[in-house]
Amino acid sequence: MSNLHTEGHADFEAWAGCAALLRDAVIVIRIGGTRVDKDGLLAGLRQSLGDELAGYEVRPLHAGATTANRYEHDFAFSLQ
Repeated sequence: MSNLHTEGHADFEAWAGCAALLRDAVIVIRIGGTRVDKDGLLAGLRQSLGDELAGYEVRPLHAGATTANRYEHDFAFSLQ
């Protein structure tokens, strides 16, 4: 459903097609990998979602959570 930009951030172009269904929604995203920076991912995800969901306010609900083994990062975004 998503592709990676050359910068390493997810491209959520698929979200644009269902944008009308997402008003007042919460999107939860889990990303895994051993060489991913949580802060960079948060910024990239927010930017990508904001680009594809024009007209929505995309707000992170928290700074992200990382599993104990540091292989997965969880993010949640509110769409208004």
